[in-house]
Amino acid sequence: MRIIIDPGHGGPDTGAVGLGTIEAEVNYGIAVEVGRILERWGHNPIFTRGKTPDQKISLVSRVRLANEQKADAFISVHANSSKNTKARGFEVWHWHTSTRAAELSRLICRWMSAEFRTLPNRGVKQSSPKNNPLYVLSATAMPAVLVECGFLSNPVDELLLRDTQNWQRFGRAIAKGWYDWASVTHTSLAHDYAYRPANSGLTIVSRNQDGTDNDRRS
Repeated sequence: MRIIIDPGHGGPDTGAVGLGTIEAEVNYGIAVEVGRILERWGHNPIFTRGKTPDQKISLVSRVRLANEQKADAFISVHANSSKNTKARGFEVWHWHTSTRAAELSRLICRWMSAEFRTLPNRGVKQSSPKNNPLYVLSATAMPAVLVECGFLSNPVDELLLRDTQNWQRFGRAIAKGWYDWASVTHTSLAHDYAYRPANSGLTIVSRNQDGTDNDRRS
């Protein structure tokens, strides 16, 4: 499967800035972790920003890459910001007419809640022409989601987002959400592999020919 991973912002476009934390760097760090996990599972994720954290790329170019690659899914990684410094938590956006993207959003939220039990779940949000029209969601030809991992404007969320070990946890949650979604929408994937969450790392369960499971630690 072809998965586009889009680390939001980049280059001179820093995105939101907390107390010393730059959104573009957080986005890139989490996106790399998503890609690393997907590569372990035998997929070849494609990065809109390549593998350089300071690359500048337009929204049009990000969408064009996804459409030209005929990707199966598009996942954009971001961190939020608000004038209300008490606002906290993660949320996942999808284009309002895409039911498949809505399901992907729901599953990512599910795993984010499992991974971060004290981080508020703000739920699935619909982007539309009249409500936060996000170009990377409206112009992509495949199911597309935009994950807001937390608020850099909130001191508690910022501490969470600036910790590189948490980048791995965010990446794991996003990857697991994608995998659940892909396992349903692509039956061959569901037949060949499934995974079970573990307290440390990921357990990949490959199915033997006799139907039994062959666990291996990822």
